[in-house]
Amino acid sequence: MIYILYSTETFKDTILSFIELRKIIPINDIKTVDITRLKKQGISIDQIIMELLDKASGFILEFSSRNKKNTLLLYMSLKLAGLPGIVASRSFSSPANKALATTIKNYVSLENRGLLQESIAKIYSNSKNISAPEKLLKSKGGLITVTFPQKATIFYTYPKNIDKHKPNLIFTHGITARAVTYAKLLTILQKYYNIFTLDLPYHGRSSQLGKYPHTLNEYAQIVSTAIKQIIIKQQLHKSNKGLHLMGHSLGGAVMFYTAFHLQNKYNIQHLYLLNPAGGPIKQNRTKLVYLTTAYKLLNINKYYVLNSDLKRIIMEVLMNHLKNLNAKTPKMVKEFSRIIPKGFVNFDKMIIDVPTTLIFSDKDAYFSCDYRYSFAQHFNNLKLTELPGSHDWPVIHPELIKPLLKQKTSHEQSPIQFIRNFIKGIFQ
Repeated sequence: MIYILYSTETFKDTILSFIELRKIIPINDIKTVDITRLKKQGISIDQIIMELLDKASGFILEFSSRNKKNTLLLYMSLKLAGLPGIVASRSFSSPANKALATTIKNYVSLENRGLLQESIAKIYSNSKNISAPEKLLKSKGGLITVTFPQKATIFYTYPKNIDKHKPNLIFTHGITARAVTYAKLLTILQKYYNIFTLDLPYHGRSSQLGKYPHTLNEYAQIVSTAIKQIIIKQQLHKSNKGLHLMGHSLGGAVMFYTAFHLQNKYNIQHLYLLNPAGGPIKQNRTKLVYLTTAYKLLNINKYYVLNSDLKRIIMEVLMNHLKNLNAKTPKMVKEFSRIIPKGFVNFDKMIIDVPTTLIFSDKDAYFSCDYRYSFAQHFNNLKLTELPGSHDWPVIHPELIKPLLKQKTSHEQSPIQFIRNFIKGIFQ
């Protein structure tokens, strides 16, 4: 479904008439949304975004000179989710609006009929391949209730049709994201696995927690308990292809904890950690949590904003968005800022026997990569890989994972495992 997001009736009528006259998109595949009317009804921009992320396969957004911030917020949020779309208006009159037009790369003037037709046709063409994330993943959603160590409701997705010839994989996302933020990565993984995902507490459709965890280990324990329930409910441990675990950033730390506690159960075959949290933090802790999504949004479309006033507007929009998103973020920011210690998660005395692929990127702006070798001592069967790119390469450049999935599994021994095997060989 292609959504036309408009603020004026004139824009809506012009776009609909243009589409119908030139037969670009079937009218039945179009839905119109009056953003101004919804706001008057008390529906927030964030609620509009959530509906679009779940139901839209593309969008045409009217540029509103009266509310540039909401225009920018809508555009960047939808593009982050991978939805094809454009921003359109008759013209930009003021210099500030013209500067904004250069930032929004997919801006089209209604006066340029040829480009308008080409852009709308491209949206419709792409929408057939890039559907709303959950539709794209061909998955269903469900809820898991965890009571220990404290009560939480976790939203998870599972395939509509499970291929018995593929192994199963459970994926957890990074901080301030949700599972479908990684839709492009997950569609790549679908070729190799049956994909199961979950939204971490304080994220997406999962609940807040009744009280703050004292440590991130306790937070990870809550998620680990939910994963255990998903494994049992979906009978993933009974598959002869085995179970694989994968996590990015905060999700990587959570999956490390999960693998440690479940590794001798449930037929876990492999663990993938993508830029896992666990080392010294480069950023101020509160700033880290607040700005993670801002950097993701700014980097996802490679914004190079030279206008300082425009850059200030963008950051102000994103900061306000973070403070109000689903009424969950303020509590999340407060919690994670308080419980993130210098070492992030306490991995002391945890040894993982599950074959593991540990992936770092060379331009991680959040965590120091110097800890990778000390971190590697926690694994007995490890393959250590470095990829080019930022901390958020799984969102921005997910195709980088393809060669790793195609490689035959060959793992390097950790220093600890080498010494163990050497000593064992002496006494045999």
